[in-house]
Amino acid sequence: MAERKQPHPIRAEDRHIIVSERTGDKIVVDSLKTAMGRITVSTKKAAEEMGVNWIPFTFHDLKRKGVSDTTGNKLDASGHRTAAMLNVYNVKMKTVKPSNE
Repeated sequence: MAERKQPHPIRAEDRHIIVSERTGDKIVVDSLKTAMGRITVSTKKAAEEMGVNWIPFTFHDLKRKGVSDTTGNKLDASGHRTAAMLNVYNVKMKTVKPSNE
């Protein structure tokens, strides 16, 4: 497949948007940033109250977690074309037996 510098066009029926339940409008970038800020403040506060070490996270981290936890075809689920691209997102650790068994 030839290198593309332009994104592939997406059919209208395949375009998904996040809609505000309150207003019915599509959610814009500033709204997502505000929501992420609120999530950060509340999770940090909850972690401090529970004595848990809080580590910042991003939407990209959520994508990595989703791809890693996918049990089906991870390449299809992530939309990546190559295994090399997928490996950036597939961060799930392999389960191994303890050395004393």
